[in-house]
Amino acid sequence: DIAYDILFNLRNKGIVLIIAHPERYHYIDLNTLVEYINLGCLLQGNITSLLGKYGKSAKENLELLIIISIFFLFKHSFYN
Repeated sequence: DIAYDILFNLRNKGIVLIIAHPERYHYIDLNTLVEYINLGCLLQGNITSLLGKYGKSAKENLELLIIISIFFLFKHSFYN
């Protein structure tokens, strides 16, 4: 797929890729995220997703990713 090819080429150039808040990407499945991690990508989850700020689905997705220990980074956005 084209996204995989792009990520692969960027990693081959030494760029470390961070995929931000994948718990909200309903169009990317768990297997795809694992493929991206195997390429060397890091995942960054949003702590407020755990509080349900982005809906039940995002909360459950992040909880699953935490349970299977797939996350590397967490952050909180301090927007007004």
